[in-house]
Amino acid sequence: MMEIIDKLVDSGAPLSKVVRLYDKELGDDNGAFELTFAGNVISLLAMEDDSISLIIGTLEELNDLSKQDVSRSNVWKSAIGKPLSWGWLLTNNRGYSDSIQLHFSDGIFDMGFTLQLLVECSSLKIRAVIDIE
Repeated sequence: MMEIIDKLVDSGAPLSKVVRLYDKELGDDNGAFELTFAGNVISLLAMEDDSISLIIGTLEELNDLSKQDVSRSNVWKSAIGKPLSWGWLLTNNRGYSDSIQLHFSDGIFDMGFTLQLLVECSSLKIRAVIDIE
């Protein structure tokens, strides 16, 4: 997974679109997100074992899920138009790689925007990371 993040950071391509994949019957549970960088799609998905997976391309095998463009939502709008400058794969105390942290920034003079995507109960939750001082 880190190879994919490295390639995205090295490319400098800005995030242009975010699509949420979800099951309408489960309400607000996020099954996956498709992030588009200069025409290249990277998909993040919650696995059944509550780990997180990152793949190149769309999730065609999840065609039964509904899709919603969330690029202009409060969570993602701060990242749209900015390249990925840092990425972390996070491992919890039980050894599961269950979250990823992404930092979007235009450069050293831009404080940027950091968020975490965390798998809980086979659903992706999103958390903003803020500076305290």
